[in-house]
Amino acid sequence: MRSRDGKYSLMFEEFVTDDPFIISPRVSFEVSVRVMGGLMALGYKMKVVMRRSSIVFTNAIFTVKIDTLEGLDGVFVQVRLVGG
Repeated sequence: MRSRDGKYSLMFEEFVTDDPFIISPRVSFEVSVRVMGGLMALGYKMKVVMRRSSIVFTNAIFTVKIDTLEGLDGVFVQVRLVGG
């Protein structure tokens, strides 16, 4: 579950590793606060709440995103093909 700008998104993500790359296809869709409350009533729990700041560089071919997560040392880099 992800909260951004007062909206909640439910995400499913699977990690596939092919050293040195991590491929993580994902599905995400917006849900209402009622759905989130219903999931929590069924026993789902929110495990981690973290703030993220990002710097994004993009061109016609790819996007590079550099993330810093509150409470973790270092930065995380994502490279995505545009339109992919």
